[in-house]
Amino acid sequence: MEKQVANISLMAFRRIKAKPVLSLCPDCDYSFGRHQKKHHTFSHVNISDIFIEHLDELKKTDGPSGQA
Repeated sequence: MEKQVANISLMAFRRIKAKPVLSLCPDCDYSFGRHQKKHHTFSHVNISDIFIEHLDELKKTDGPSGQA
């Protein structure tokens, strides 16, 4: 069942010509990674990776009391 769901999702991403695909689910990341083929033309990124990538920039927008 996992393979079928992953393949349906990955093909849908390809069909709509998605460039980045944002994921919120670590289990989905693992599943997509296992079933993603070389012909898929999109990048798959977990939201936590985006936060880490932009952490310094996000810290600058945080005010002294924790509010921007």
